[in-house]
Amino acid sequence: MRPWEDAIDREPHVRLAATAAAAQLWSTAADLCAWGAFLADPDPAVLAPATAEELRVPQTISDEVAWLRGVGLGVILYRRGERIYVGHGGAMPGFLAEVVYAPKDRVGAVVLVNTTSGFDTQALALDLAEQAAEALGGPDEWRPGTTAPDALRSVLGSWWSEGAELTFRWRDDALEAQPVGAARGRFVSRFAQEGDDLYRVSAGRERGELLRLHRAPSGAVESMTWATYAVTRQPQSFVVEGGDGA
Repeated sequence: MRPWEDAIDREPHVRLAATAAAAQLWSTAADLCAWGAFLADPDPAVLAPATAEELRVPQTISDEVAWLRGVGLGVILYRRGERIYVGHGGAMPGFLAEVVYAPKDRVGAVVLVNTTSGFDTQALALDLAEQAAEALGGPDEWRPGTTAPDALRSVLGSWWSEGAELTFRWRDDALEAQPVGAARGRFVSRFAQEGDDLYRVSAGRERGELLRLHRAPSGAVESMTWATYAVTRQPQSFVVEGGDGA
């Protein structure tokens, strides 16, 4: 028997017991990249994009000092500067792995090593993803847009609330709002219709809050109420729904 065959013969069998079911999703680095790419931009026939976004909503912050790490629904959230990465690590005797991706930048990285300990897969994966984002990141790929429904045409454009200017736009078949001056992809709110002239923030800033449209006799939207705060075409003094202003 050759020496390496003798070593294999003497290698003890690892009994994973109850952890076996949690440690068997293993494949090649290429397949792990495909998995990360799918989570970042899922096929709607398999996983609804809205569900993928829900996975990335922070449930807890595990780093209460610097807020650099949090937990979503089944995924870990990592902050590097102004960029948020999503992913998860994996481990079993003899192997370590990490998958991370930045949904906004559509980049990610995978690390797969054959060691049980002593290697920081998370740091390396984040470093690689950060380099990819800096090298490849840029404006979103241009795609033909859809036209906003007639009922929302008068909503589009600049509005004001609490002295802050907001831009409402129709993007990817949904109404969106973003503070003027915010970085690309930051503080964006997406709305889903709940009734006549009634919308709720389905993702992003003020998630869960209601947006009510108030129309003039002509039918055009002349003001709005978002999370009980007045939204007007021109800056006004502080006004809350049902209040007297200040």
